[in-house]
Amino acid sequence: MKSIDWAPVAVHAPTDALVGHLASSSTVLHWHGELFDPPPGATVLASSSHVACQAFRAGRRAWGLLFHPEADISLVDRWLAEPAMRADAEDILGPTAVHQLRSGARQAAADDLDARSGALFAAFAARCRSHTAAGGPGG
Repeated sequence: MKSIDWAPVAVHAPTDALVGHLASSSTVLHWHGELFDPPPGATVLASSSHVACQAFRAGRRAWGLLFHPEADISLVDRWLAEPAMRADAEDILGPTAVHQLRSGARQAAADDLDARSGALFAAFAARCRSHTAAGGPGG
């Protein structure tokens, strides 16, 4: 199921160390052609109206996201500059794809998605540094 658009995800784990920064709901960019089931024993952290598992956590050190919380106008413009990606967007959204995707990015900025997703990625980086310092792989 190919999906390209800005749409909300509902966060089911507001205390999760990473995805919790997007709670309780955030409008994010969906740009994918894949779906996945969470691994056995994983916790579903977020869903959307069309996809039951938008994010999961498996154990204490593995997260999976289907959506793009990092997307901002700069990233959207870079992706749209790629002919194949622009064609995909226009196939899904029609001739107003560029306008829709840029408009969604401006709204996400107004909704402070950059700061919330920045906190998510900062928490992820801190966990990686902590794991490495504790003698994990690469440490």
